[in-house]
Amino acid sequence: MKQTILRITLMILMFASCATVSQSSGTDVAKSSVTEIKNVEEEANIQKVRSYWEEVWGKGNLQAVADFYHPNAKHGDDFTIEGFQKGVAFQREAFPDFKATITDIFASGDKVITEVIYTGTHTGRKMFRQDPLGKAIKVPGLDIFTFKDGKCVNHQHVADHLDLVMQMGIKLQPFKDPKILEQDVRKAGIEYNELMKHLKSGQPYEELEKSGAIAALDSLLAKEYIYTSRDGVASDKKESLEDYKNLKLNLYSADMLNQEVRIINNDAAVETGTVRYRGINNGKAFDITKRYTTTWVWRNNRWQIIADHTTLVK
Repeated sequence: MKQTILRITLMILMFASCATVSQSSGTDVAKSSVTEIKNVEEEANIQKVRSYWEEVWGKGNLQAVADFYHPNAKHGDDFTIEGFQKGVAFQREAFPDFKATITDIFASGDKVITEVIYTGTHTGRKMFRQDPLGKAIKVPGLDIFTFKDGKCVNHQHVADHLDLVMQMGIKLQPFKDPKILEQDVRKAGIEYNELMKHLKSGQPYEELEKSGAIAALDSLLAKEYIYTSRDGVASDKKESLEDYKNLKLNLYSADMLNQEVRIINNDAAVETGTVRYRGINNGKAFDITKRYTTTWVWRNNRWQIIADHTTLVK
């Protein structure tokens, strides 16, 4: 009886063992099939990315853009296929020999990651407001592409664009708030008016030199300075400074009635306004109002005057 029970037990164990082996083998086959499918999809995505770099950026094939991206793909702000095609065309017009060389590429799941080197020579159209200087550029980039149903649905891009513009020979300027620039020019204009009052106060030229007023005016006027009087007579910087040696004017007041400033860019501004002058000239009292235009430029860490014009307000 005992032998019979032992035989039955052994048979049950053997059957269970065979069932377990069979089940395990089925699971391994399923896992292997999934892995193979995954590897095929990853390889297909890698080939699509390789083709993207070669066709789009190496050859300027704009149809390849539409073939690669999903219509609703995300790539930066407000991405559209048409807009991106225009961007590619613009870039290649600026850099006719532009290309992206893949230095590393690999896939993980639905993503493909590439490291590339962008090269080209700026011999084409203007870019970043910079005329072509024939400068060669070489900039590294990192891109992550996400795929779904064979199309790129998300493209994340990182590159050193600051290095790019510097290699192009562009001289970078720090951003300046236009409101602050306007305040600075207004202040410079008021100080200039106060300096004029001092220079035309009837003091001898020697006293003006001793007080530093002549030196202050010399520093304020740019080397190309030109003054045009209400009669149309033009004087350069040297002539304008020399005029104070024989000036027979005693200015009592110079009241700014209004002042407007227009900022052209970080380094240039135009100031306009009216000033009421009262005083004595050659023994005769006067009370007149003049309209003025002063052109300012930013040089040597300060605002300087490059041109002045005044006309009488009747």
